Amino acid sequence: MIKVRPSPVVAVLCAGFAMAQDKPAPTPVTKSPQAAIAAAMAKAKAHNKCVLVVFEQQDNKLCAELAKTMKAHRDLSTLLRYEFDVATVDATAAADEAKARDFTAAKEVPALLVLSADDKVLGKFTAKDFVEGDALNTASLIAKLKELKSAPLDAEKVLAEGLSTAKKTNFRVFLRFDAPW
Repeated sequence: MIKVRPSPVVAVLCAGFAMAQDKPAPTPVTKSPQAAIAAAMAKAKAHNKCVLVVFEQQDNKLCAELAKTMKAHRDLSTLLRYEFDVATVDATAAADEAKARDFTAAKEVPALLVLSADDKVLGKFTAKDFVEGDALNTASLIAKLKELKSAPLDAEKVLAEGLSTAKKTNFRVFLRFDAPW
């Protein structure tokens, strides 16, 4: 018979593992509205997309329904994934961002602001534009967002610009095919 002596190291590791399972998962650190919008703008510029800024309040029923619908509704989530970079911000914390873009989002939430990658306002929507009664009108929201998506770039022009820049700077060219087809 093999005798096994208990090791203090193994006991400490097992106790640490058991304690780690009891702790709730840490809540993610929320970015400031300026940082969230700036990050979405940078990503949108790199991928030829628009930025959709969602102004919401934490305890609002319509805001929760919009967040759920943006993820669960097949057509809307596909449109958002391929054509927009979404920045969700608290309406009260982002009042300065809204005011800078001449948008009074804090008054009626949820509210949506569509920006180009160059920070130009393309569209402004308050809850009354896509809410009927107490429910979201998803078809109306999709139709409004489809009108504002970015125009596709000319691939030959982008390639020619990239090749000329690479030749001047003595860098190599990496082709990335990034399109929703």
